Amino acid sequence: MNSCFFVLYLSVVVLAEPRQQHVDPPVPPGGQKVVNVTNPRVIEASLTGIEEINQLNGYGETMLREVIYKVINATEQVVNGELLRLDMEVGPSECFNTIMNIGKNSAECPLLSSELVHPCFTEVLLRNWTVPQHLALNVSCQPIENVPGVWPKQIV
Repeated sequence: MNSCFFVLYLSVVVLAEPRQQHVDPPVPPGGQKVVNVTNPRVIEASLTGIEEINQLNGYGETMLREVIYKVINATEQVVNGELLRLDMEVGPSECFNTIMNIGKNSAECPLLSSELVHPCFTEVLLRNWTVPQHLALNVSCQPIENVPGVWPKQIV
């Protein structure tokens, strides 16, 4: 009788044991984690990054305004705020990079051509207790190359 009870007990334990699902290991404190590119914080950070790119390119009626084509990858790290690192594809728009066009996106200033899209990287610090809440810390872009009639990017 003891052996029957033992077999029955093992059957119940094995059947009752939950199946383990794959779970990503937790991010260590201060570590980076991947963030969905549609996350509102990522969208806000990308807008801060593109404004920094346009500011560094200089305002005037000889430069075209850069707009975001796509955010490719985003990571987040908790520091003294949230540090978002974004890999984006950007390109010149149909608008000049004038003070009047600050804040305009690709809906208001359409991309000139998808052939002119080039990669950019930006780091944006989000701190909701400071003004401004978003601060671009680092911006770098690869130049537009080998396209006749288009000048190279100024930010490298």
